[in-house]
Amino acid sequence: MIMLRDIISFMKQNEAIWNNSAALVAAFYELENLVSQIEQILQTTGNDNSGLTEAKKLQIEALIKKVYELASALFALASKIKDPALKAKVDFTISDLRNMRNNELSKTSKNTLDLGRANLTALTEYGTTEGKLNNLDGQIEQYKSILPARRISVFEGKTANEKLKVLLKQALELLTDQIDRLMVPFATDKPDFYSSYLSGRKVVDYGTRHDKPDNPEPPAQS
Repeated sequence: MIMLRDIISFMKQNEAIWNNSAALVAAFYELENLVSQIEQILQTTGNDNSGLTEAKKLQIEALIKKVYELASALFALASKIKDPALKAKVDFTISDLRNMRNNELSKTSKNTLDLGRANLTALTEYGTTEGKLNNLDGQIEQYKSILPARRISVFEGKTANEKLKVLLKQALELLTDQIDRLMVPFATDKPDFYSSYLSGRKVVDYGTRHDKPDNPEPPAQS
């Protein structure tokens, strides 16, 4: 999958070079569609921790910071107007938010947003605007969209894995039997482009190291 992602990214970056080849364009978009289906299954089954993981972490951290920012303004307001009930509802730290389970963070974020909307007029002097609240609402919805809706059954997991194998086989066959062949003319016309493509096609085994021995044995004497 790392190789497939790299190839798609590389081809997109250099689309101006190959987009005059109708056959290559059709094959590439078929490959992109297959990889997209594979990505969806990987996210659903939780079998893939690469690619989007870091992006998700950044997305969650951005949400947490915005929720804490709003909660802090609400806490200060509650203290000013002597409203212990409001203060209690937003009495949490940024660490508390980071340690919450997915559903708890989603619920706390939504509750804080609702409190922000209910007290928007008073929060204006704290720098809170309707636009900021709308942006936070969007962040919450995006966060909810990356959470798995439910735990899949064993049967569904097996079915998904079988489908995954079929799609991956189709993607690799398409790459080998069509795209690799259609790229051959670029070896002459665009040698640097073709060389970079071949480099991206190499499958690296990230789980295995082949270290040379510190003291290699000399070749046997004949």
